[in-house]
Amino acid sequence: MLEKYFSAPKTLARLRAGLSGPHIDGFADALERDGYSHGSAVRYLRAAAHLGQFQQRRHETLADIDATTLDDFGRHRRRCRCPLSNGGKVNHHVVFGAKRFQTYLFETGVCERDLTVRLRIVEPVLIVSFRDWFRKHRGATEPTLRHYCRDATQMLTSSVRISANGMQAESGSSCSIGPISVARVLQNT
Repeated sequence: MLEKYFSAPKTLARLRAGLSGPHIDGFADALERDGYSHGSAVRYLRAAAHLGQFQQRRHETLADIDATTLDDFGRHRRRCRCPLSNGGKVNHHVVFGAKRFQTYLFETGVCERDLTVRLRIVEPVLIVSFRDWFRKHRGATEPTLRHYCRDATQMLTSSVRISANGMQAESGSSCSIGPISVARVLQNT
């Protein structure tokens, strides 16, 4: 599965080496199954291999990964000079990729610590309809839907006053939505 994202034999060998190696193909499958874009998957796979190298240099295993490890890894990447990684590029993909890899390791039973906090969030009916529409008509995947629906829910649950002239925040901010948008929202509820 890794061949979908990388073609150079040297890169494939590097990613399949070390602690992360035995799990990297399964992780690539999971990223594709979950609808991650090609670019994000490439970055996350590199981050997973780098996290394995980091753990190996600390004489620890993948099962030892916890929140402290991920914090340490986040600090490490700023000054990273690991010979087998792509350098210490400072961007959010490395940390997100490491966290997603840890979640994958938990799901497959390699790591015993679940770092994710699962909250049951009740979405308003309007957001549920939006989610269904976005998935059906735009082909949005779960990560995208989570992002948009979270923001839409925050907008709907904030202090908003609806009037004939439109929707305005009661806090006095300049946020407003025109009357046509409000009519469409109210028409679809």
